[in-house]
Amino acid sequence: MSDHMLTGQQEAEENFRTLLNNTSAAQAVSRVVEGTIGPKGLDVMLIDNLGGIAVSNDGLTILKLMEVNHPVARMIISAVKSQQSEVGDGTTTTAILTAALIAEGSSRILKGVPVSSLLEGINKGIREAMRLIDNATFHISSLNHKYLFDTALIAGRGCEDVARLVVDAASLIGIDKLVNPGYKLADAVSSCEAAADSVFNGIIINREPINMHILPDFISNPVIMVINDALGPGKVDNDALKTDSGFKHYMKSRDLYERNLNKIRDAGVNLVVVDRGIDDMAEEFFIRSGIAAIQRVSAREINDLCRHTGAQKLKRSALDENVDQVKQYAGCAEQVWFDKKHRQVLVYDGRGENLATILIGASTREATEERERIAQDAAAAVQAAVQDGVVAGGGTLEVWLAERLQELADSEDGMSSYGISSVSEALKRPFLCMAANAGLNPLKKLGEVVASQKETGNSSMSLDYSSGELVDAFDKGIIDPAGVKINALKTAGEVAASVLRINMIIKMQTDPGKPDNTLMN
Repeated sequence: MSDHMLTGQQEAEENFRTLLNNTSAAQAVSRVVEGTIGPKGLDVMLIDNLGGIAVSNDGLTILKLMEVNHPVARMIISAVKSQQSEVGDGTTTTAILTAALIAEGSSRILKGVPVSSLLEGINKGIREAMRLIDNATFHISSLNHKYLFDTALIAGRGCEDVARLVVDAASLIGIDKLVNPGYKLADAVSSCEAAADSVFNGIIINREPINMHILPDFISNPVIMVINDALGPGKVDNDALKTDSGFKHYMKSRDLYERNLNKIRDAGVNLVVVDRGIDDMAEEFFIRSGIAAIQRVSAREINDLCRHTGAQKLKRSALDENVDQVKQYAGCAEQVWFDKKHRQVLVYDGRGENLATILIGASTREATEERERIAQDAAAAVQAAVQDGVVAGGGTLEVWLAERLQELADSEDGMSSYGISSVSEALKRPFLCMAANAGLNPLKKLGEVVASQKETGNSSMSLDYSSGELVDAFDKGIIDPAGVKINALKTAGEVAASVLRINMIIKMQTDPGKPDNTLMN
């Protein structure tokens, strides 16, 4: 700390400076992504020191890649990452809501509202908003429901082809898997530059066989063996090789290894997938036998392959068993296709668990990566819609919630009403950003939507950002998953509360043995 104690006035000024500094950092983060939200949002280009570029409309991607130093800015980015991890969509909304809530709360603190009372009101407002969202949720019971495609289309930034692929993938795997918390449809998205978009029951192995040049384009009814080990003979120490007994042991090991390779062929296997390396002897054997062999395959792809084909992972030592036993470890599929252009292997219609793959392609690497992100957002939104239902999108629900919370604040006694009002004002921010991005007058359109919702008593009265006309969000297909809204609001409230409670930032010791805490302005 400094050598003298701060006076009461100095401490108050320091607290206010900290609050304003933190608020400015939060708003700076929000401004970066505000221009991307909504159907008329634009992209952001990020450039690194070496001239590499990334172009994206995705909030998380932008915030992860940009250079950030301020601790509050990093807290908001962590919140955005949490939103992505939990529900896979709504990252931009989370950043905007968090920054807006910090700004609204900060404004009221500077006017003299006690922090404790403000946070009490914020918590009360968020709890009431979450209750109202739950009441306004429409639950989907069929994967053929129109709202599911609408959800995919909104989250997929209007890309109809991507939305259709995602919905087809959801139908392929079924509702039971979608409601399973351990399954993520977004993980089914795979991208490849210049590839044709498709969805199929199967998996992609992003490695080419070591003997690709001699293989046909496809194998029908393949027998697939998965080896969770390095493929090679047992190792013998170099010093031991110099002895007669050591050399004999080495030759015996090689003979056993060669017999085991023959067992793979005799078991009818025509695709071998190994998670580590394949030695020269095995490579030559597979080439002679016409058996496709892929080495150094990722653990995730191996696990998916086993689930889809029914194959069991085996260690190299398991090959010591007889041929019939070895064959029992193998899996089967309807077809394996060797994509020699893109250097990958596609496995179709395995006899095990259905696994959807959504293959996304585009003409350039940057465009492919962005379309992959779009598909992942759409997939996450569809799954969230199935799990938790849907609500009116396009900022519509937030506007309706804002009015309800303001009514609650007006009826509330005490200073906590200011916290509820803070939540109310923050909830309007996504709508205002979307209207501005569409080239409309944000405040005018906000007033029109509020008036229409009051007049009709319909919480889904919304704005068509293309025409500027008032529409019913559900009729127009402006749909968002309820879970995305709830998690974004909850996360924004938690981070805003943490930031608003900070009254001083102090630099930590670089060396615990040498106290050197200094105030940071």
